[in-house]
Amino acid sequence: CVQEVGVDFSIEDFDNIGYCEKSFCDETWYYDPAYCDDVLGFDSAACDAKLASLSSGSTATEPDDFSFYGYPYTMYSSKGFQNYPPGFGEDQLAFNFPDGVTDAQSCANKCLLEDASSGAWNPRWETCWCYFSQLEICMEPCLEEEGVEFSTSPFSDLSFCEKSFCDVEWYYNSEYCDEVYGFDSAACNAKTATLIEEFAPSTPTNVNQPDDF
Repeated sequence: CVQEVGVDFSIEDFDNIGYCEKSFCDETWYYDPAYCDDVLGFDSAACDAKLASLSSGSTATEPDDFSFYGYPYTMYSSKGFQNYPPGFGEDQLAFNFPDGVTDAQSCANKCLLEDASSGAWNPRWETCWCYFSQLEICMEPCLEEEGVEFSTSPFSDLSFCEKSFCDVEWYYNSEYCDEVYGFDSAACNAKTATLIEEFAPSTPTNVNQPDDF
């Protein structure tokens, strides 16, 4: 249930490791109010439901199909989430409970009604985001979130953002970036540079290159 930023490594294949019967934040395990409640906003009931689903043998790696709402492409926000560079805030709108949005499905329906090209539902913040332009949108390179992303276009078509949401030149917020994430700017900058280089489009082989200067 609990998600963290970082890397895990092992001499064993992670696919051979089963899920714990309880979350780290369960009261019978390692529950700590400062971490579980204040930082994570841990939802015990939602976690129990997720554990029951996992223990039933479900191995789904993709969210439910949102094609009914016009969004054939989906992925979990833990794999990265959609973001806009500073200056493009008018290309997105946020909705929540007062707007009739309470889950991923109602979020997708809201974005459909708003004629958005993509969107995202975040259960941690109980917020729905609808995005209206795919021209400038990019994928967050460092942070992981709960929830689901959906789009009219493949997520593989998006490039990684040149900066993280938490970069001081973008949308840095001390409560969110430092207290919730423990954001490490240096580590993120290094990861971002690697991702941008790794996924940069290759130069077509049939394009003539200029003389060597």
